[in-house]
Order: sequence, then structure tokens, then C-alpha cells
Amino acid sequence: MKFIKIKFNKIKFNRQRCRQHAAAQFRFFAHAKFEKNTKFGEELLKYHHEQYVDKAHTRPDLYLKGNENKHAHDNRLRRNIPFVYSNEVKNIGELKGNPLTLVNVKNENDESFGVATFNPYALITARIISTNALFSVNVNFFVERMKKALAWRSNDTSYRLINGEGDNLPGLIIDRYHDYIVIQHLTLGMELLAATINEAVMEVLNPKAILFRNDNKERLNERLHIYKKIVHGKLPEQVMLTENGCFFFIDMLSSPNTGWFHNRRHLRQLLSDYAYDKKVLDLFSYVGCFGIQCSKKGKAKKVLCVEKDSKFTQLAKKSASLNNLTNKDIEFVCSDAITFLENCKELFDIVILDPPNLIPKSKFIMSGEKRYVQLISLAKNCVSSNGLLLIIFSTKLCSYQDHINMINESFVDSNRTVKIVGQGRASPDHPANLSLYLFADFYWFLLQLS
Repeated sequence: MKFIKIKFNKIKFNRQRCRQHAAAQFRFFAHAKFEKNTKFGEELLKYHHEQYVDKAHTRPDLYLKGNENKHAHDNRLRRNIPFVYSNEVKNIGELKGNPLTLVNVKNENDESFGVATFNPYALITARIISTNALFSVNVNFFVERMKKALAWRSNDTSYRLINGEGDNLPGLIIDRYHDYIVIQHLTLGMELLAATINEAVMEVLNPKAILFRNDNKERLNERLHIYKKIVHGKLPEQVMLTENGCFFFIDMLSSPNTGWFHNRRHLRQLLSDYAYDKKVLDLFSYVGCFGIQCSKKGKAKKVLCVEKDSKFTQLAKKSASLNNLTNKDIEFVCSDAITFLENCKELFDIVILDPPNLIPKSKFIMSGEKRYVQLISLAKNCVSSNGLLLIIFSTKLCSYQDHINMINESFVDSNRTVKIVGQGRASPDHPANLSLYLFADFYWFLLQLS
């Protein structure tokens, strides 16, 4: 096992960090002048049942500007970064007449970069979904992509099937929960292809129900409306899923994200391996995701789960019973994490700190960092000597070094020695495009405290 010592020096967070994506988003919303009618709403609903017909030979061409912008977008596309920005498009004016379409992306020399989804009113105007523009984007296209993705996923029946750019389908998220499917369309192009995607899902997985969780605020970047909708079958009030041999109940309509955090699967397995005969504190526990696995699989001496939402606490208790766990094995407290930590006098061998995204937008960077530091500072006081503290960050607006800085700041003036004994990113069912790896929205650090 590799140990890395953290040197504790008083630091100031560098506000001039290289956050290209975040800065671009900020500049876009600060200066872009949207037309009043550019927000796409109810008119898109017909595409949930009516397939968009794509023909390669009639698809409009998007031409990239030359001269001063040539090197930027040419180099980006050649490095497999599948984005074209609005100020890089030469003929965006004429393409605005057909905003609901797929386009062929070409440079000034008529060299093809493939086929892309298109939205003239978004900062990222085009997103490449295939470098081969000679075939149609239809049901067979998505069936083949899904089969390739399925071959990589685990043997469990709950996992992320499609993870956007990581599965070469920018703007599309598909999660599976046994016989139930949740889909997020994060871009206009993927919303346009909704019926085609649905048919592909039916062919590959034949689910009992399909739920659209299009309430992700990233859709606002595409001028899309926010909604949830069951588009196929009937969805039960609660769905049961299996992970690492444990069972959980979730409410797919009212839960955060798509219902479950599949990107933590391997991490929950890792923590349960450390949990034998240990006292475990699971903060922001949701439905007991970490805690139940530490108790059932890890045989922890005691597990305490803290979650402020009473509805999720009730689901956690129901899940614990499903796993044959008693009150002696695991306890649940309905409380705000900071309030709990400020009043906690007990020490734990393992403390899990898994807060929601505290920095969803660039304007929250400073306040979010301060809150992360506050949480880590409080959580460390509940860790016993030689105990473990797991810290999870869920924001794409901070780099690896930013996370280290926040951890460092949390231990200033502390007399405890800290070692990083584990670190990483998302589970294998969340593949990432190598060229976009710096923009990961999930980091975790496992610390050992003296």
C-alpha cells in the first residue's frame, strides 16, 4: 500500500486556477444575448414518440471557421475532444433556421470530422457522436453503442449503461435498475433523438418501464426545460436494486440524480473490506448506501447513518430490514451533517463524508470550498486514532490540486499526522473520454489519521 504524507502549511486558494470549462460557461452566460424564443419546451415532447429521421446524404453541413480559429478547433477535434463552440462555426446563421437537427462537421478544406448533435443557442454548439458521417444515426446506431457498453458493465443488474462522452454519446445518460431504466437527455440533440433511443433500449434491455429524469440543471445550458416523465410502462413507488450483494429501496422519481450513485460502487466495496469489527459513521448517507454495505458485507461492529431527509432515512431503514440488519447492527439519525458533527462526542474507526455537489456553478466556488473545509474539519474530530476518513468530492469545477488544497486547509493547526492511503475516481461503469479526463466530477480520498 502506498502512503503519501500531506505537508500542512497555511494556504490560500488560488482563484486564478485553470478551469477552462467553468470559465467558458461563465463568460457565455454573462455575455450571450439569447433571443426570447430560443428556450425549447413543450414542442420537443413529440420527439418522445416520433422518431427523428436522419439521412447522411441530406444532413446539413456545419463549417468551421479558418484563419485565427483554425488551430484551436482543429487541434481539439483531432485530440478527440468532441466539442465545437458557437464562435467557431462559420455558417451558424444559416443553420439556425434548422436548430433541431444533426450536422456533418467539416473544416474550410471540406475535411470531415464526423456527425454531431447541434444546438445553435448553446455555448457548445456541436457534439461529435461519430467520426464516420457516412451512415445514418438511427435505432441500429444506438443498439450497437449500447451493446458495446453492456459488454463492459458488471454482472450486476444495476449500473450505468451509458455515460455520455465516456461511451461516445455526449449528452446521454442511461442508468439501469433491474427491469427499470432512467434516461437523462442533457442536450437538445439527444432530446431530439429520444424516441430512437427508447426503441434501442427496448431492443437491448426490454425494460418494464422507462423514466425520463430530465430535471438536471445542466439542461439549462442548452436552453431546455426541466421535467420528469414516465414514457413507457408503469413505475412502482419504490424500486429495489442490488449492489455488491446488498439490497436497497429507492424512489426513482424523487431521489437525487437518477436514483442511485453508481459511480461509488467500487468504493463501497472497498470500505466494506476495511469495516470488519469497526465503528462506522456514514454522513450524507442517503438510503444507507455505504453504511448498509459496511454492516452486512463488512461485518462492522456498529454503523451510524446520518441523513437530513426523513424520507430517505425511512427508505434506509426499510433497506436495512431487507438485508436482515437490526438496530444493534445499524442506526439511523435524521439530522443535518454539520449540526450532528458539532454535537458529536463519539469517535469512529471509519468516517465517510459524501456530501452533495457543493460547487454546482462557478459562482459558488469560494463558498463551496469553505463549506468543504468546514465539513472536513468537523469530520476529522470524530475519527479515532489510526482511523480512516473517506472524503468524496462531486464537482467538475475543481481540479485534483484544488481538492488536496481543501484537505490541507482542513488540517491546518491540527496535531494529527495524515496519510493518503487510497484515492481515485468513478467506478468502471463510468468511463471517461481521455481528452476530458481533467474535467472529472468525482474524486475520492481515503485518509488515515494518527
